[in-house]
Amino acid sequence: MVKTRRRGYGILLLTTLVLIGVMLVALSLGRYQLSFSELIATLTGQTSVSPVIHNIVFSLRLPRILPRPQLVPLSPSRGLPIRVFFKIP
Repeated sequence: MVKTRRRGYGILLLTTLVLIGVMLVALSLGRYQLSFSELIATLTGQTSVSPVIHNIVFSLRLPRILPRPQLVPLSPSRGLPIRVFFKIP
């Protein structure tokens, strides 16, 4: 029982770290690519970052990336009412 719980926590920790890593990569990629140091400086609120980079991260990229992990599990359930209405198996 204890080994199963530890394994579950390990898997949860691993998936959380992977999710954070993917989100950091997604924040750094785009038309205006940001270096990892610029991204971390922006997210931690350091004043050495350009206001343009700050606006790109907080006005454009974060609002597009943050809702994704919450919406992905809902994707299969979106088609369910349509399948039930049209009696598609």
